[in-house]
Amino acid sequence: MRIVIVGDRYASNGLRPLLDFLVRVSYIRLRTNLFYVSGEAKEVGALAPVFERFPSEVIREFSHMGILPEVILKDLLYSEWNGLSDAYLPELRMRQGPVITEKMEGQKWIVSGRAALIKDGTKAAMFSDRGTRGIQWLADDKPQMIVTVPSPSDGKLISVLVQDTERKVSAERKGDEMIVRIGLRASGRLLSTESELDVTKADSIKLIQRAVSEEIKDQMEEAVALARDNQADPFQWSEIAEYRFPSLWKEWQPQLRERLADSVDARITVRFELKDTGSEKDAVYSRKSDGSG
Repeated sequence: MRIVIVGDRYASNGLRPLLDFLVRVSYIRLRTNLFYVSGEAKEVGALAPVFERFPSEVIREFSHMGILPEVILKDLLYSEWNGLSDAYLPELRMRQGPVITEKMEGQKWIVSGRAALIKDGTKAAMFSDRGTRGIQWLADDKPQMIVTVPSPSDGKLISVLVQDTERKVSAERKGDEMIVRIGLRASGRLLSTESELDVTKADSIKLIQRAVSEEIKDQMEEAVALARDNQADPFQWSEIAEYRFPSLWKEWQPQLRERLADSVDARITVRFELKDTGSEKDAVYSRKSDGSG
């Protein structure tokens, strides 16, 4: 079995029976991807793929290509046995309409959605689109995504491909609180720009880098905010408190969820470096056109 899809009714009533079943079935691997759909899961199995043999081949690539946060069975089992049964599931959405290339009317297909917040084994809320991207920056291994920001000069859109990411997480205790520091360093290249900003100038590049860094940070903070508002721990920060600061962990026990929401201060820093703008200053062809050289 390559993927497991959980419908809304099942997710809202609790995932524990499903996890108990999956862990007992020998042919279901721990690397099996899991997804959430807002309707009934059986609708996905009825899809007719155009090129691939099975719908699962398409769905699996949503996670493998970084379009959605990747969640495997091992992740949910870990949160169930070692945490507070809090997690998140990437969402698949069903769309219906004509498939132009196949000249078929009323066909259903799958698109990427957001992410469902799982609290105590049940669906508690939905992350926003920006919050879902924030999950990937916070939790995915080496995320690569396109980030689009308004130009600092004229407000027109600039898109960059962010890659070569490195994330560091550290924690410290301050009184009865825990500070979690998340540092993300990344580099990337310019994909497209509608702005008149001169990307051959160092000052312009710095403006773009700052705008992209702030956008990524905002996405991460939006994901953290939803988890805090729901007193959920999808990023397993409670585990840091339990093993790094056991005395603090004991103090929190009577009201653990409330303390995790009120006494964990997430401090996020992002540094993005634009390495390739796709342009060249004083190019050879321009010098030749001027009759020099």
